Amino acid sequence: MNVVYNDYAGCHEPCYGDDYEHTVSGLIDTEPDMVNHPAHYQSKAGLEVIDVMEAFTEGLSGIEAVDTAQVIKYICRWKGKNGLQDLNKAKWYLEHLIWHVENTTKKEND
Repeated sequence: MNVVYNDYAGCHEPCYGDDYEHTVSGLIDTEPDMVNHPAHYQSKAGLEVIDVMEAFTEGLSGIEAVDTAQVIKYICRWKGKNGLQDLNKAKWYLEHLIWHVENTTKKEND
C-alpha cells in the first residue's frame, strides 16, 4: 500500500479529504518516499525541513532567502546524509550570506 503522508504544517501532496491512506499516514511502515519525504529531511516528530525553510525565509527575498534556506537545509540534514560535506556547504552559504549583508550594509551607509 502506498501511503500519502500528511505532515503537521500542511500537506505537500494532493490531499483527498477522508481518504483512508491519507488518514492513517504515519501509522503504517512503508518504503521511504525519497522524492516527497526523504528521511534526511524529516525529524523524528515528522517536522520537514521544507516547512522550516519556508517559515524562516518569510519576508526575505533574493539571495538572502536562498542562502538562509540553504543553511537551514544543510544543517538539518548533515547527520543523516553527507556529514562533514553538508556542514561545509552550510558554512559556505552562511559565509556568503554574511558577505552579502556586510556589503549591502556598507553600500547603504556610503
